[in-house]
Amino acid sequence: KRIRSTMMMLFLRHGNELLLLSHISVLFLPYLLSCNAFVPTVTFGKQHQSIGEFCRSSSNSNSNNDAWLESLRARQQEIDKQQNILEKKWISADCVSTIPLSFPAWVRRLAVDEYPVVAVGSHTGNIYVANIETGTSITQSFGQENETPLDGQEELMRILFSGCDGGGTIAIAFRNSLICSANRQGSVQLWRVDKSQAELISQGNLQALTGVLVTCIQLDDDYLWVGTADGRLQAYALSSSDLPLALQSQPEMEWNLHSPILSLSLCPEIGYGVVSTAKGSVELFSMEDDNERLTEWVPPVDSNPLSPVFIISTTLVPYKNGGYAMVCGCNDGSIHLQRLNYQNGLFDSNKKFTPSNKKSTLFQSRHSGPVKCLLSPTPGLLLSGGQDGTIRTWHISEVEDEVHFQYQFAGYKVWLGTLWTDGARIVSDGADNSIIVHDFSKSN
Repeated sequence: KRIRSTMMMLFLRHGNELLLLSHISVLFLPYLLSCNAFVPTVTFGKQHQSIGEFCRSSSNSNSNNDAWLESLRARQQEIDKQQNILEKKWISADCVSTIPLSFPAWVRRLAVDEYPVVAVGSHTGNIYVANIETGTSITQSFGQENETPLDGQEELMRILFSGCDGGGTIAIAFRNSLICSANRQGSVQLWRVDKSQAELISQGNLQALTGVLVTCIQLDDDYLWVGTADGRLQAYALSSSDLPLALQSQPEMEWNLHSPILSLSLCPEIGYGVVSTAKGSVELFSMEDDNERLTEWVPPVDSNPLSPVFIISTTLVPYKNGGYAMVCGCNDGSIHLQRLNYQNGLFDSNKKFTPSNKKSTLFQSRHSGPVKCLLSPTPGLLLSGGQDGTIRTWHISEVEDEVHFQYQFAGYKVWLGTLWTDGARIVSDGADNSIIVHDFSKSN
């Protein structure tokens, strides 16, 4: 169903020696692949030749190989050094904070494909695209404020927004030139960005979800991922030989969770994602196979009929040792963590939770408002955004799953609902008609 990029060790035989060229990302196909089907290239100075040609090169190739490998090692050492510097800056909150641009409407959700271009969903439902670094507008949509919302969704909106519903965009995703947004009228609105046009190019609505309220959206290289109010998690192929995305009548993959989906997060690095549902569960799913059984985790929240607790955010957090944990945030300000039995790039098919730590971890310092968003900028670190007007940074240790509160950014408003990071900076909403950037790649 899905062609995935996986890391493999690529060796070539040269004489009687095996030459380790590099860790190269290759296409792992569900059938035998011809050796000639994947022929990457290598570069030595001004010389540019295929690997096949390289293997047939002259007798001084061994010295060239040594120089090339030494260059790779030096480059890797420099990357590791810069990463260590960046991690120290994350720990010490050494960043430059700015409000680079404002919009003509209140910001409700945002998405970033490649920094610095951001797509913003507003309280009117209109979409704005702008450059964060230059502070300039690129393009936008018009007329969404005139759309008629679906009936009977008031209770779900109260759960999703914890009583602070500013209207407009519910969810938004942005990848390459495609923007997908979910508003109150149901389905998913599709847009194409043409930077030469002042208005976004409408690609219509996703026909398969006409009349269905969509609560969360994510995009990866292959699929549009959708969570719905009627409890369905679906994946629609972005590149279909049969129909364009808007005209697809059914998803390529689908799970029915029988409860409204409140949040969705993907982790393409390991091929898994997580969703939270209104029934109080967090579900781990494979991004490659909808026949694989879901793994359900029900955090021990302190809920009662008079004050029900809902899980409104969730994510997967990597440990520095290569493991992973599920983390979820609730409308009572609590955050819970469950370590996964993930080792050497694989889950234990029978026990996805670690046998030594079946009990989940409750963060001791909670937000004083609902936890709207969670994500990890780098292994061992977690960001949480709450309606108490703060973004908090947590250090998560793989030893006994110890969680330590590091620091927080304060001054946000109750509209804080989106965090984005590329490991070097945080981009967030929660500042009326502006967005806020905390850049750790720059020195304060």
